[in-house]
Amino acid sequence: MKRLISVTGVDGAGKTTQAKYISEQLNKKGYKSAYWKSPSFDWVRSSIRISGGDQNGEDIWTDALTFALAHRQEQYLIRCMFDGKVPKDFLNDNGVLRMLKGQDIPTNVLVGQRGIIDFYSFLITEGMDINELNDLLKPNSIWNGFSYRPGEFIAPDAIVYLECNPKISMGRIPREDKWEEVPFLSKLLHTYEQLFNNMPPVLGDATIIRVNTEPPICEAQDKINLEVMPVLEEIIKSH
Repeated sequence: MKRLISVTGVDGAGKTTQAKYISEQLNKKGYKSAYWKSPSFDWVRSSIRISGGDQNGEDIWTDALTFALAHRQEQYLIRCMFDGKVPKDFLNDNGVLRMLKGQDIPTNVLVGQRGIIDFYSFLITEGMDINELNDLLKPNSIWNGFSYRPGEFIAPDAIVYLECNPKISMGRIPREDKWEEVPFLSKLLHTYEQLFNNMPPVLGDATIIRVNTEPPICEAQDKINLEVMPVLEEIIKSH
C-alpha cells in the first residue's frame, strides 16, 4: 500500500526543512520514502505572478483556477512517483526536474510539502467558499491505493501540521521571498482549524499530527522524532 503524507503550515513554519527531514528519517528506517512539493510545476508560479501575485486578493478566481489545474496534474505526478514512471512531458518542467533530482523512485511513501489542504486553506482565507472549491476541484473519486484513473484524487493518509506564530515564521523568510503578510497568515491559522474540524471529502480521513516548530530547527526535529515519527510508522504499517 502506498502512503501520502502532507506537511503543512504557514510560510516560515519549516515545511521544506521538516518534510525533507521526515522523508530522510523514513528512508533510514527502511520505508523507501521520497520528497514531493506543491506546487510542483514552475508554470504555476509564473501564472500567479502574471495575474498579480499570490494571495494579494487581486484576482482570487485566477488563483483558484490555476491551483485547481495544478493539483489535478500533481495527482498524476504523485501516482507516477509511486510507480516510477514520470512522463517525458512532465520532465520538461524545471520545477519537476529539480524536485526529482537525486531522488529514488518508485517510492512507497511520499512526504509532501503542502498539498490539497492548502488549496482549501489559502483560497478560503482569500475569500472563496468551500462549496465553490469543491465544485472547482471536482474529484471523480478517491484513489484506493491499487490502480489509478485520471480524475481520482489521492487523499493524504496523514497531515503533519507545523504550528508556528506568523510573527515568528515571517522573521525567518527573506523579504524578497515573502508572498503573504502577518495579518493574512493569522487568518490562515483560523482557516486551518476550521478545515481540521470539518475536513473536505477529498482529504478523506487523514490523521492530523501537530508539532510546534517555533523552537530552533534541532529542537523541532527532536519533537518530530518523538511525537510524529511513531504515528507515521503506525500509519505506514497499517492496512
